[in-house]
Amino acid sequence: MCKSKQIKDNFAAAEAAKYQNPVPSREFILDYLESSLGPLTHSEICIGLNLQDERQIEAMRRRLKAMERDGQLASNRRGGYGTLDRLNLIKGRVTGHPEGYGFVSSLRGNSEDIYLSNSQMRRVFDGDIVLVRISGWDRRGRPEGSLVDIIERNTKQLVGRYFRGSGIDFVRPDNPRISQDILIAGDAPCPAKPGQIVVVDITEPPTRNSLPVGHISEVLGEHLDPGIEIEIAIRNYAIPFTWPDTVRAESDAIPTE
Repeated sequence: MCKSKQIKDNFAAAEAAKYQNPVPSREFILDYLESSLGPLTHSEICIGLNLQDERQIEAMRRRLKAMERDGQLASNRRGGYGTLDRLNLIKGRVTGHPEGYGFVSSLRGNSEDIYLSNSQMRRVFDGDIVLVRISGWDRRGRPEGSLVDIIERNTKQLVGRYFRGSGIDFVRPDNPRISQDILIAGDAPCPAKPGQIVVVDITEPPTRNSLPVGHISEVLGEHLDPGIEIEIAIRNYAIPFTWPDTVRAESDAIPTE
């Protein structure tokens, strides 16, 4: 269980003020698990913290799940929770490479980038937040990671060129850091013609065994149209390009000279 239970919850008063059935704060739980001899299950945590009320036990279950979802904790195969350091996990941001592999940069900035193979990168996009475990070292001596969980998917929309062939519609992203083609769902009429530059909304993220799926929400034009690079850049870098009516009215009122 836990080596020491003499940990003070400095946030207990704040928890009691917010919840009718308060449970230990996230900070306390992290300290508690850090001092444990190993990962603890939900039941073991409740016993160790003397949580007996059913409502508190359920609240603790939800809190642990929320902390796991936010990347503060991780669980092993037996359902035991532990801090990322105790479970040898690293939380970081994915950076893709045009050749299909990628890297994970720790959000803490306390470790070198971790190499992700092409097969690992099939499940994620450039910019996603993930949990990885170092599984070995590549031929260049770099730490190589294995994906444990995807905490946050940050790609909701992409710009690319639309293709159609052999009954399959797909968009090839303009962003060179994203190597997966986006399959276009066939349940709606496609507004684009093959070869045009389009905006695709991601409806299903990539997995180990399947490509991402999306639908075309906007047609920007032909790939050689004047100014198309500007339209692509605006969307690739999420630059605002629509404005409230009041702003447009004020700008229209400005004289041209």
